[in-house]
Amino acid sequence: MPQPAQLPIRRVTFYKHGVSMVEREGRVQGEALQLGFRDDDVDDALKSLTVLDRSGGQVVCIDYQIPAAARKEGNALELGAGSGLLDLVERLTGWRVRAELAGRSAPVEGRVTGVQYAKERRRLKGATLMLLDEQSGAVQAVPAADLVQIVPLEARIGEDLERFLDAGKRSDGAQSVALRLTPGEHDLAVSYLVPAPTWRVSYRVIAESGDGTHAAEGDAAPDAGKLLLQGWGLVDNRFDEDLENVEVSLVAGQPISFVYDLKTSRVPERRRVEDEARVAAGPVEFRARPGMLASHGDEDIAFDAAEPVDRSVMYSLPPPDRLSSNAGRAAMARLASIRELESAEPASATADQRETFAYDVLRPVSIPRGSSALVPILQAKLDYRRELLFNETKHLGHPVAALRCANASGLVLERGPATLVEDGRYRGEAIVPFTGKDGSLYLPYAVELGIDVRVDSDRSTESQALRIGDGLLHQEVSDVRRHAYELVNRTGTAQTVTIERAVESLPGELSDTPEPATHGDGVYRWEVACPPGATTRFEVRSRRLIERNLDLARLNLYQVAEFLKASGLTAKTREALEALRAQLARVEENSSRIEALEAERKRLIVRQEHLRKNIGALAAGGDEGAVRLQMVRELQAAESSLSGIDQRVGQLKEDNERIGKSLGAAVPEAA
Repeated sequence: MPQPAQLPIRRVTFYKHGVSMVEREGRVQGEALQLGFRDDDVDDALKSLTVLDRSGGQVVCIDYQIPAAARKEGNALELGAGSGLLDLVERLTGWRVRAELAGRSAPVEGRVTGVQYAKERRRLKGATLMLLDEQSGAVQAVPAADLVQIVPLEARIGEDLERFLDAGKRSDGAQSVALRLTPGEHDLAVSYLVPAPTWRVSYRVIAESGDGTHAAEGDAAPDAGKLLLQGWGLVDNRFDEDLENVEVSLVAGQPISFVYDLKTSRVPERRRVEDEARVAAGPVEFRARPGMLASHGDEDIAFDAAEPVDRSVMYSLPPPDRLSSNAGRAAMARLASIRELESAEPASATADQRETFAYDVLRPVSIPRGSSALVPILQAKLDYRRELLFNETKHLGHPVAALRCANASGLVLERGPATLVEDGRYRGEAIVPFTGKDGSLYLPYAVELGIDVRVDSDRSTESQALRIGDGLLHQEVSDVRRHAYELVNRTGTAQTVTIERAVESLPGELSDTPEPATHGDGVYRWEVACPPGATTRFEVRSRRLIERNLDLARLNLYQVAEFLKASGLTAKTREALEALRAQLARVEENSSRIEALEAERKRLIVRQEHLRKNIGALAAGGDEGAVRLQMVRELQAAESSLSGIDQRVGQLKEDNERIGKSLGAAVPEAA
């Protein structure tokens, strides 16, 4: 893992989108400063690294090791993870080395020509190292098993071996970035981005109803009061060093951020052009060379020891047996008193940064490596109103007890869990949604089981008006939505339930419905008084006008008959519909006649086939001849009937086609 840098971390700013800005400051002596990073952090660090020398010096350059995969082809000595002595010796082929052997006083020098193995492949025992003596030209066989030490005699091999070993040292995912500085002492401020877990927020809500006095046992709590909202930011120290007396800032918002691969070097591919061979001249002819037609455009929180921790901001509930006595309730009330908590000095300062909002923790904190911490970021006193809210899409069957207040803190509230204590008692838990400045804060914390709510919803369509004109039937209908509520109050005290319903579930305009108490954020809210031990009914309706334009030529007799049943038709519209019905009735009558004639036609054709078969089987004379003649006459009569049927069907179809083309033309226009 990265070694601790010489410059200590002085400030860390945590963002919600997965990065943190690290700021280091201090004095260093010399011409280089090493910064350690996780391998996955290097891209963000290189993208954002900023260095300021307040002493007037300069940064000459910033360098880091190229990843091994990118420089592999440039190494004279190529080794992989898990390489052993034999691998090393094999890669030294062609290079000059000095080998020290067991049992020999003098080392052997020469160029490695290879390794010869015995019958068993790639075993040190039995293998022979072949060395070329360049002066004598002789090749000497050295038992590989006797090798005690092998020393490369050429600087290139030694450098590559060091790089290989350095890469192995970085196999834990660490990377070093060096700042090259001008000589002398430097007063440096270094900042950079690194990936970091998003910070989270946890809230405490200490509420006091009415004037702050606690209600007696069994009394209903007043419906309004004041609350103290505390926010604690939770951050993680994923750095490879302890954070000691570090300033912390938490930023709410969504700055654009991305990962850009800067640490990986890439060599773009280029076109390969080969030399052309020159040969003896041959016949003169044109032949395009390869590539000739190619395009030429390729290219745990520990505060500062000098600052005692104010434990009053962290509270816990006493055991249940203490809650049964007034003394126990008084002790809890004192522990969670708004007066005591708000008297403490502010724990953070806030800054509106346009697109983002920052919480700057005022006291430096210390967080050990690999630990997380809660730091105080906000405290605001707000007026609240307690309400019972029912919305069947959020909780079916019962209303939910909630505190509602305006976010008059002037702060942006990030989403997070909240624990609620009201009048010294634990009431429940809620989720604080993301809330902008001056927004509305709604904290549902418990289900009121003493009130049952049943909802009956239906939808219907009511015809409003009919009008004929321009060959169209213009119909206006109302889409009616109804939601009926039945509320049963079994609490023994009068309650007010706020009915909440999304505006989109009541399209159009409210109809036969009381005016909502509030209307905003895409919902209607009605306040319904529920007497004790009684059932209360409440209904909301909406009506949305829809206009339909129907082509008269596509209507049928049944549809027109249904339209005539509608109430409120004007005399002209009724007259127009009656005329239209008469036309459609004629079309339907013609269609029925055509259907009957087609059936008769089929019957005659079948009869004709039967007669033809019988005629062919009868003799021309005698009794059979007489029968045969009778059948011939019947066959002729059927043929005549078929001709008449075809003519009549054609006439009826022409009549329907004529009516269809002029349908509505003879219908009087209805105003």
